[in-house]
Amino acid sequence: MKPIRDPAYRDWIRALPCWICGRRPCDAHHALAGAMAQKCDDTACLPLCSTIGTRQGHHDMADNRKEFAHRFNLNIPAIIRELNRRYWELRIEQGAPRLACSPGLIGAELRT
Repeated sequence: MKPIRDPAYRDWIRALPCWICGRRPCDAHHALAGAMAQKCDDTACLPLCSTIGTRQGHHDMADNRKEFAHRFNLNIPAIIRELNRRYWELRIEQGAPRLACSPGLIGAELRT
C-alpha cells in the first residue's frame, strides 16, 4: 500500500513552530518508519526546525527515532495523533467534508 501523500498537510506542518524548541522555519520530518524502505504517510510528520545542522540536534531523528524520542522525552505517536486532530479540526472549520477519522490517525496507531 502506498503511503498517504498530502502536500497541504506538509505545508501546515511547516507553518508550525519547531515541536522541540519553538523556532521557525520548520521542516516536515517524517517521524515514523515506513514499510519496505518507504517514507511513512505525510500525516505522520513532525515540525522540526532547520536551524541546526544536518545530523545534529533535531535532524538526527532519521538515524535513530527511539533514541531521538528518548533524548527529547517525546511520545511521537501521541504527538502525531494530536497534530492530526488539530489539522482536521481546522479543515472542518474551513468547510472540508467531515470524515469518520483522519487518514493519519489509523496509520499512526497501527505502527506504534
